[in-house]
Amino acid sequence: RHTFDSWITHQRGLTVDEVAAYVGALAIGETLTWTGAESTGVLEVVSEIPIGAFQCKQVRTVMTRGEATYEKPGLYCFGKSHAYAKEMWVEVL
Repeated sequence: RHTFDSWITHQRGLTVDEVAAYVGALAIGETLTWTGAESTGVLEVVSEIPIGAFQCKQVRTVMTRGEATYEKPGLYCFGKSHAYAKEMWVEVL
């Protein structure tokens, strides 16, 4: 059986750009949560750091299924994803 529980976009009904904008609006310690078919997820903003000219937010995503947990780091930055794009929050990692 295959589930997409870790896909925030799938579980929350948001686009990739909408998730990035949501994360960009969160303060340190605030979270985005969701519940999938078999597990729950929490994305938490753990810090705000500049990287070069970019404003960035480090995040931690924790997935929980029963007693098991999986954790991964992430990074969202405000800027252009390419030369012709508008400035916006973008998932980098």
